[in-house]
Amino acid sequence: MSGPQDLTDIELERKAWAKERDRLLGLLAQQQRIAHTGLVTSGLVHEIANFVMLMSGTAYMAARSNDPAKWREALAKIPAKCDEISQTMESVLAFTSRRGEDELESFHAAQAVRQAARLLAPLATADEVQLVPHLEADALVMGEQQLLVQAIVNLGSNAIRACEGGGGRVRIHLSKPDDATCRIDVVDNGPGIPEKLRGRLFQPFTTGYRGSGGHGLGMFIVRQAVRRMGGTIRVTTSQSGTTIRIELPAAE
Repeated sequence: MSGPQDLTDIELERKAWAKERDRLLGLLAQQQRIAHTGLVTSGLVHEIANFVMLMSGTAYMAARSNDPAKWREALAKIPAKCDEISQTMESVLAFTSRRGEDELESFHAAQAVRQAARLLAPLATADEVQLVPHLEADALVMGEQQLLVQAIVNLGSNAIRACEGGGGRVRIHLSKPDDATCRIDVVDNGPGIPEKLRGRLFQPFTTGYRGSGGHGLGMFIVRQAVRRMGGTIRVTTSQSGTTIRIELPAAE
């Protein structure tokens, strides 16, 4: 029979294992965040290149046009585009920062959705996919904001990749079905998740993109992040699209 000392040792080992597990999950999440930053940055570079072409064309028009109204109209578009790119770059910096990590606090889910949408926008533009954030309602949730942002970016980038090639549409829908629940749906009109992957979607090293750099840890990390915040995640998929629903408890 196990004595009191044996039980104490088992409990200490269990706590040590749990601490090591959390540390490794944190490292996995950070590596996944770096990988997503690379994707976002590639899309951002594409958007900045388009913006430079816009400024170049506007300057060319201003130098050669005899109609001031036309080039004033073109110039008027530049400040808004500058603000958009600046906000995206700020979101990238916040996304890659480790400040406040592991600190649980209440935050607005809408802030996380907006930040994730800004990060995903350049990627969607580069892949010719329409990205539609829809903030029907807001809710305070308890957890780590950047962890939720990472989860949404992960799901959104998968959805964009599934729809790439033109005609694709990805919607991020934030709602509050009742006072106690915050719901985030990531919906795409892609071909759906392959049958062979559906049963093990949240297991580590499960991916349909191995040939293009996927390591199969993204969905596993998403589920861990959602669980850490006391929430649930559910997948509905068919040949006409996929919906991934995150439900989180609303904070007081």
